[in-house]
Amino acid sequence: MTERTQAALETQAGVENVIESELDAVMGEVPKGALALAGIAVLLLLIGWFFVYFAIFIPRGSVG
Repeated sequence: MTERTQAALETQAGVENVIESELDAVMGEVPKGALALAGIAVLLLLIGWFFVYFAIFIPRGSVG
């Protein structure tokens, strides 16, 4: 067995021994960052939309 294969098997065995409470603690922190990133993206999208609306559409007036 090569060293890489042995290291991979040891890593896999280590992953299986993860304590459930540690896993819950780590997974509890992950969505907060994703939510913040999504919120920032939506905020930037809205700022851009309002800029286009007020800087381009409103000054041109109605279409009809």
